[in-house]
Amino acid sequence: MEKKPDELLDRLKIVKVTSEGSTENPVSKRPLPQDRLPVGIPTFGFEEPKHIPQGKCSLKQALDFITKHQDDPKTHSIKSIAETHSMKESDIENIVKHFLVFELFISRDSKSNVAKSMLESLGVGKVVTPMFKPRFAHLEPTNNPNDLPDKK
Repeated sequence: MEKKPDELLDRLKIVKVTSEGSTENPVSKRPLPQDRLPVGIPTFGFEEPKHIPQGKCSLKQALDFITKHQDDPKTHSIKSIAETHSMKESDIENIVKHFLVFELFISRDSKSNVAKSMLESLGVGKVVTPMFKPRFAHLEPTNNPNDLPDKK
């Protein structure tokens, strides 16, 4: 193998390779995405379903009607919730009976810092804060410290 076979090299000089056909790049018929921003993080850690079958509810819907029922059980009764969500009353009753949405009680002292630090210490700050933003709007720090109510 140390010396090159001259006979084979001479034969290779004679060989010509020609390719037939086109060197066409395949063109995709699908349009390029117009929104090039990354997909955001969903509220509950996963995408909400686009279609929810009758008799079922999403996590967001369940949290919504559990919270409403906890706040005002007479207005948001099990029967009215079952009618609006097209579910069985027994299913709604079991959900309301066995699941509760936690409530966060905040002291009047430095309440704006307590709410956020509590959620962060629980490890749910990024998930829970957007859900309860309207509920905790009064806890956001203000620019003027004189706007805070006086302690009695």
